[in-house]
Amino acid sequence: KLAVADIFSKDMDTQTAIATYQSIAQTVPEFKKDALLRVADIYKNDQEYQKAINTYEEVLSAPSLSKSDGAALYFETGDAYELLNNPSKAVEAYLKISYLYPDEKEWVIKSYLRLGRIFEDGSQWEQAATIYNKVIVFNTDEAKYAKERLDWIAANTKATP
Repeated sequence: KLAVADIFSKDMDTQTAIATYQSIAQTVPEFKKDALLRVADIYKNDQEYQKAINTYEEVLSAPSLSKSDGAALYFETGDAYELLNNPSKAVEAYLKISYLYPDEKEWVIKSYLRLGRIFEDGSQWEQAATIYNKVIVFNTDEAKYAKERLDWIAANTKATP
């Protein structure tokens, strides 16, 4: 049913696609999470960010959620909050990744980089520096970028990284 809905959704208007996925979510419990994720993605693509957030949160409450799925959902939620121009809620969503899913290194690093940018955009230099230092600890390719941002903060602000 889900594959058929995917095919039809390409030719349907968004409301019909959403109704189809929601019907699947209600009638086929094992596909509920996947169907609702598609609904959230449609809302996000249609710039209906609050509806996307509400749907992501509904998926987050699903009992069969894997750790990687949970981290990805919080990231998508944070992204939607950013698109809504609500940085404090975005920060909250991104921080949940490192606290709830510390073993999901890729998602933790991605969320830290988003947090660093949000803090920089808000001229919260000390917080940005703290976050970038956390990225450096992971010793990944992203650590080079974090170091560059720390150097910039040190050279252009009164914050000490």
